[in-house]
Amino acid sequence: MGRTITIVSMIALLCGFLTACMETHEIKGETVEYAVDGLTLKGYVAYDAARRGRRPGVLVVHEWWGQNAHVRKRADMLAELGYTALVADMYGGGKQANTSEEAADFAREITENPDTRRDRFMAALSFLRQHEQVDPGRIAAIGYSLGGNIVLQMALDGADLNGVVSFYGGMLVNIP
Repeated sequence: MGRTITIVSMIALLCGFLTACMETHEIKGETVEYAVDGLTLKGYVAYDAARRGRRPGVLVVHEWWGQNAHVRKRADMLAELGYTALVADMYGGGKQANTSEEAADFAREITENPDTRRDRFMAALSFLRQHEQVDPGRIAAIGYSLGGNIVLQMALDGADLNGVVSFYGGMLVNIP
């Protein structure tokens, strides 16, 4: 009898584990618009529509190529983990570079103009903070390359974030 109870208990635990592993997700990704200084910025927001309630938000800042499929995929992955992620548009209009020269020109506008960089970042942060899926008190930022530089700089500038992660980014070093 004891052995039967042990086997049934183990089967129940295994079923519970398998059910948890098979959690269903309904990842929604959509282009959104927000503005700063009359410039329309086109972000990408991703969240799991199968989850209820507010969740932590993650602001994702793109590489120098612009807001492309790579960074949108990262937002989708964050949504699968239970976050609401917004990919910021640091260039405006959803611009994407086609060549290294074009990417360098786009990036220069951001790196050489701290006010522009801050205003566009803060506009994206404000949009994310107001999203119905987001707990406004739990927001972090991550960035890739140029975006990594930006999130580190914004942390140094005192942006209201719970954390930042820079993936292969350096420092712009405008210490206040």
